[in-house]
Amino acid sequence: MSKIFTITNLAKEYNIDIATIRNWLKQEQFPTIKKNNRHYSTSKAIEYSKFIRNQKHVFSDKKIKAKTLTITNNKGGVQKTTTAVNISSLLSELDNKVLLIDFDGQGNASEYALGLSEKENLDTILTLKDILLEEKNSANVKKESFEKAIIKSDFGFDIITNNILFNSARSELESSSAKELLLKRVLERLENDYDYIIIDTPPTLAFEQLNAYFASDYLLIVSNADHFSRAGIEQTYELIKSAKNQNSIYAKPKSMKLLGLVMTDVHVDTNVHKYNIEKVKEYCLEHDIFIFEEMVKSTVKVKEAIELNEPVHKYDPTSLATYAYFNIALSIDLSVKKEYIKEKLGL
Repeated sequence: MSKIFTITNLAKEYNIDIATIRNWLKQEQFPTIKKNNRHYSTSKAIEYSKFIRNQKHVFSDKKIKAKTLTITNNKGGVQKTTTAVNISSLLSELDNKVLLIDFDGQGNASEYALGLSEKENLDTILTLKDILLEEKNSANVKKESFEKAIIKSDFGFDIITNNILFNSARSELESSSAKELLLKRVLERLENDYDYIIIDTPPTLAFEQLNAYFASDYLLIVSNADHFSRAGIEQTYELIKSAKNQNSIYAKPKSMKLLGLVMTDVHVDTNVHKYNIEKVKEYCLEHDIFIFEEMVKSTVKVKEAIELNEPVHKYDPTSLATYAYFNIALSIDLSVKKEYIKEKLGL
């Protein structure tokens, strides 16, 4: 099922013969190997490969509906958009059909994923604003509207774009009854067409964030390791708890399960970041929030990839950021698929 982590591709990726990989799978040994003068753990890749091999008959079922994942943090500048685009691309590399929703009126995800300038975005295609207004006014977005709004990126996933005009429509959207369910109703019409719907959100506690939460099966907090980002984690977690309480009153509520916290742009060699990482770990332990082991360390490769409108793994497959995002995507896909198996078995 996986393009990247079949046994053959594992062997090629790590420059190890297939017999050795098969022996690892049989003995459940997950060694650390050295590649390009760096040490990499193969455990997540091998675990994923084994799971997909054993369960591929389940995920060939065309009736499985998309799982929606919101990338969130009340704080801006924490690489939410970078994470959303890279995770969308990597999940598509794992043979998932992925739709990215740009829910930020700045349109950064749209520009990153498509190289789409603001003017081009305004002039040529329907955006998320148009889709939500159509849902508000008619309660039934036409198929033709979706066809005009869903754009194929060059990196394996589709995207519904956004731009600055979204901000001018916010007051009209907020006048809708059950305004916080607009996006949920829209995405329900697309659930049969995708495996994942990823939502990139703006740094706000307002309309967009709540709409994204109520539409989500899963949530992922993304944060830097600085003082203000720590505060953003706490504010975001409190908003998630509040949204979950409110969510229970609606029909067919989404689960809004918090998958965990991803740390980005981390300077592991600075005392400030070391201190803040420890404080974040303390907070997450206290509130039972999972922290992804793979931290996206600060590297110029991420900034260069953004400038060239490419996911990091396309720009530099050997960078530390590529390795981190690969393992984060694997962890997400593995967790979601394992949970689906449990639901199917009634566990």
